[in-house]
Amino acid sequence: MTIALFLLLLFSLSILGCGKPSGDPKALMQKYFQAIDNGDSITAYDCLTDKIKAMVNKDDFVLRQNIYRTMRNSKGTIIGEPIELGEQALNGQKYKNTYSFSVAQKFIDSIDNKEYVSNYTSYVVNDNGNWRIHSETYNKYTIKELLAAAYSSLGWFQLKKHNQKSIMESKSSNDILEAISSFKKSLHYNSTFSSAHRGLASAYIDAERYNEAIPAAIEAVKNGSNNKEKSSALVTLGVAYSRSNRSNDAIRSFREALELDPDNEYARSNLKIYGL
Repeated sequence: MTIALFLLLLFSLSILGCGKPSGDPKALMQKYFQAIDNGDSITAYDCLTDKIKAMVNKDDFVLRQNIYRTMRNSKGTIIGEPIELGEQALNGQKYKNTYSFSVAQKFIDSIDNKEYVSNYTSYVVNDNGNWRIHSETYNKYTIKELLAAAYSSLGWFQLKKHNQKSIMESKSSNDILEAISSFKKSLHYNSTFSSAHRGLASAYIDAERYNEAIPAAIEAVKNGSNNKEKSSALVTLGVAYSRSNRSNDAIRSFREALELDPDNEYARSNLKIYGL
């Protein structure tokens, strides 16, 4: 009898161990995005799966969140009702229980004061007996790629801020130097990131450092992943050449940009300046 009861207890525990974790998956999703909205990145990080934590350390996660918070203000997150998916394999990792949620994050641009919404799907999974957040972003891209993109976005944000100021304000502004620093940080994490090279070239042009702008723009062209990227970089290169009084090189760059992307109006308008 004692042995039978013992075996029954083991069987019962095995069934409980195979069940769902306690707690509400949506409550965890709400906790995660409330932490993101409030700037509590450490609490948000603690909600992630063990796999993501193994790929992304806490400091890098917090750094990325802080970079984006300098560019935008959160206006809250709308989370849809959970859809139970059962057992799922997400990015090569199999989870016994999975719920998907539609997510709509609202932000206000810190410069234009315009609201925009980011819509995507997020997941709560049974991760070793605990409900945890599975992030497609951190599984799809490396943390170095994500930090490179974040710093590049910050650099463009600082350039935009600089260009919206009056001539007198911009001369005394540190925005352009901060933009150069941000683009360099981006390239520290991803040396082949075309957008960061082009941004660095643009910042150098605004700072009238044309000899530095030209090689940065050339790198942007070389590392462009498609014709549109290469075309945009060629326009930046053309402007750098033009400001350096290298008209023939500028015209060649604008023409090449238009060949790669016939819809590039910046290339077309710059050629018109030369009467072409």
